[in-house]
Amino acid sequence: GIVVVSEAVFEAVPEVDVVVFDKTGTLTTGEMRVAEVVGDDPETLRRRAAAVESRANHPVATAITDAVENPPGAADFEGHATGVSAVVDGDRVTVGRADLLRSEGLGVPDELDRRATEAADAGQRPVFVGWDGRAQGLLLLGERERPEAAEVVADLSAEHEVVVLTGDESGAVERIEDRIDADEVFAGVPPEAKAETVERLR
Repeated sequence: GIVVVSEAVFEAVPEVDVVVFDKTGTLTTGEMRVAEVVGDDPETLRRRAAAVESRANHPVATAITDAVENPPGAADFEGHATGVSAVVDGDRVTVGRADLLRSEGLGVPDELDRRATEAADAGQRPVFVGWDGRAQGLLLLGERERPEAAEVVADLSAEHEVVVLTGDESGAVERIEDRIDADEVFAGVPPEAKAETVERLR
């Protein structure tokens, strides 16, 4: 699935000793999925969040709605820069970042706030779901891993050093190393620093 823009690449390949992957879109599909639901009633959280996100059109909304079959109906949608809200089962349900919930008058328990921070540090995307005066739980979203990723890296690592670059924070390193047999993982690398990292490795 790699597009080669210059045949000269093939002449250089035998001399390559380090292979560097940018995680998103190569080892992962770049698509998101609901990896975990945190709360006392995960099924209600999942279904209400899907109802609220059903009219939104972005990767987070798609991941949330794809995780539920036949979500309940929702009305009176309101879009915000950091989330969306709608009336579901008679309750105003807000889905998005913690600051949105707080601005809507919903409390965010310290335990959920801590869990969201831990998830973000591990490379997941926390999405709060709240109604009835407070955040009721979290949806933790992660990227879909390409099914062939581990095998490709294993094949390459037989004769090459394999390095993975990710913009995720350092907590993501352990999750990547659990699934991918890379020699080294550099976390917290912003897009503009990735080329510099490759030059340094070279």
